[in-house]
Amino acid sequence: MELSRTNKRDEASIRGRRARAGLRGAGRSAWRALCGGGLRLRCSLNDESGQGVAEYVIILAVIVVAAIILAVAFHDQLAAVWQNVTSQLGDLA
Repeated sequence: MELSRTNKRDEASIRGRRARAGLRGAGRSAWRALCGGGLRLRCSLNDESGQGVAEYVIILAVIVVAAIILAVAFHDQLAAVWQNVTSQLGDLA
């Protein structure tokens, strides 16, 4: 029985995923050795080293936006607290 073109492609995809999973299990040294062996373009496409940085940037952006929204929403209360703090610091000097 011969596989159709779609089945052959799916089989190749499954083999590729299994191979990559094996490399992940073997550790980064095996992956780096493979990347140095002429597969640089393919390795750079699969490289996820910057993903953690991008996630931290997104989290930081969400925190900044939330802080701006809270500052706008509670502007009057924050101004009163700031005035109270500065007046108390002025009394200490």
